[in-house]
Amino acid sequence: MAQKCHDNTTNPEAADFMNFNIDKQPLVDAAFFAQALLRVLKQLWHPLNEATKEKVIKVLKATRVIKPHENN
Repeated sequence: MAQKCHDNTTNPEAADFMNFNIDKQPLVDAAFFAQALLRVLKQLWHPLNEATKEKVIKVLKATRVIKPHENN
């Protein structure tokens, strides 16, 4: 289920596609998303197919246009 979720949230054609580059909130959402992937690589990252991994990388890179606030 998690693999399908990651595929849908990173697929621009899916109804569940998440905003990764408009306004400030996607930077926070992407940080939580990336942290989850890093914490449980075996269960969340490694089982993903290559196409989904590429989409995840693409949407995380899309957050680079967001300038973070000057706080902690």
